[in-house]
Amino acid sequence: MPETDDRASFFTLEIGDARRLQHAEQAIQDKLADEAGAALSWLQGDLYVLARGAQKALRKRFDDTQLLNILSAAASGAGAVKRLSADAVMKLYAERHDAEDPTGQSDDAPASETPWHFEDLRVREAQAFLRAQPEAIPLDQVRLAQLDTGYSEHPVFGAWAPGGGHPTIRGDLGRNYMEPGRPLDPYEDEYLGYPGHGTRILSVIAGNGDRLVGVAPGVTVVPYRVTNIVVINVPGNPVPLADALRHAIRDNDCAVVNISLGDPCLPGRDNGKAIDEAYDKGVIVVAAAGNVTSEVTYPGKHKRTITAGGSTRRQKPWTGGSRGSTVDVCAPADEIYRANWKKENGRFKAVYAKKGSGTSFATAHISGIACLWLARWG
Repeated sequence: MPETDDRASFFTLEIGDARRLQHAEQAIQDKLADEAGAALSWLQGDLYVLARGAQKALRKRFDDTQLLNILSAAASGAGAVKRLSADAVMKLYAERHDAEDPTGQSDDAPASETPWHFEDLRVREAQAFLRAQPEAIPLDQVRLAQLDTGYSEHPVFGAWAPGGGHPTIRGDLGRNYMEPGRPLDPYEDEYLGYPGHGTRILSVIAGNGDRLVGVAPGVTVVPYRVTNIVVINVPGNPVPLADALRHAIRDNDCAVVNISLGDPCLPGRDNGKAIDEAYDKGVIVVAAAGNVTSEVTYPGKHKRTITAGGSTRRQKPWTGGSRGSTVDVCAPADEIYRANWKKENGRFKAVYAKKGSGTSFATAHISGIACLWLARWG
């Protein structure tokens, strides 16, 4: 991977275990004033990158030599501190094989725990308020489209019928643009990219099981499998975003669309036209601002989307999130409790973990809130 010394480069650190990562995060956090949350984002293997937000904040106070010394001390000799181009970092970020940070914990969280991010947004109070409104629309009459890697039959969504039927996770209505059949995410194949991303995001929106209740439990979800990689429309990963969006609003009458994906390039005009069509129909399209290296990504950069930036449990900007004038609102994006799959002894086990981060999760919170709002006001 070629190194570069220009101002657009990114610092990367090699960190091999959770203890060293915690030390590095604390050392960097001590030098940050208004930023919060994880400053280092996992790329591949033992390699982590200093997120753009943290890098910009540090460069306001330190020159490059001082910054290099800070990062070297943070790494504590665990591995070399290098500089990579933005293209190189984006390639690593897009092409990682495993969606889990290897230093993260994937054990089941206590069943009685209420995630901090739901407390922060007063989600349970909003749900109770909605249930008390006699004129409210039942949530299953609100339809949300999710354009992502697909979905899986995880128990976070409640009971599944034989053959994969579900009363509100309507895979039969969605489309799979990657393979024949329902828009199921083939996470078991451990494909190049982000296996299970759709399930993790959807668990925050519509979790409705014993272990995790999402923002809008019981909302009708129409899933679309459009990609394996959350960095879309880069070379080698064209994504039929416009086709999926039009199908969601024309054929399935979806009122909310969640797009926890990001295009760092200039998208084709058809994507913008599809966003315009959704807007003109009164559809709420929520899109991620982006992570790690980019400025705000498309479709979040379109003015007719609600663009989600990231915040932390300290109600500070999340260091890993893109920011700019096209961000409309921030929501929790760090230390997110969500459902996932974990491989044990060659088989996959449904788990619940607290290591999720990214504006993808901020997008999910806002989409869920939009569903609650529609159920209340029609």
